[in-house]
Amino acid sequence: MTRFLLLLVAIFSVTSPAAHAKNASVGQIAVQHAWAPATPDGFQPKRSEWDPDLLGEVYLTIANAGAEDRLVVVATDPGIADSVELRRHKVDHGVMQIDAIDGGIVLPGGQTLDLPHEGIHVILTGLKAPLEIGEHMPLTLTFEKAGRLTVDLVVAASSADRP
Repeated sequence: MTRFLLLLVAIFSVTSPAAHAKNASVGQIAVQHAWAPATPDGFQPKRSEWDPDLLGEVYLTIANAGAEDRLVVVATDPGIADSVELRRHKVDHGVMQIDAIDGGIVLPGGQTLDLPHEGIHVILTGLKAPLEIGEHMPLTLTFEKAGRLTVDLVVAASSADRP
């Protein structure tokens, strides 16, 4: 009976979306828990240049065990989204503003940053298809000093299901 239960646990851990998510590191930078929420029902890809971009949000944790660095670029496969942008959401005089972040995000040495954080978001723009639960996609982050790092981004239903 114990072997049977261990076998079931092993099978479930191999097939669950969270089990496929991989942590990755480059230099003193480690990226963990990279995931994106599934696209809501009713997804329609952009049909013309006048349609709004279809967006997806990315959540992840970046730990910097070394000296200060800067996340300068985030990208994914062009078959998944037109682009990946770093954006800052802030309220100014009661009005929500969303601005692209120029120059990247500073990662202080010896600290961990959970995104989104203080209005900083990683956004997938111009999605080509719905993000389906259990789906995986590459997410490449480029750091000023540490270099390039590709992580396995998993799509989950909610933060409770994240890797």
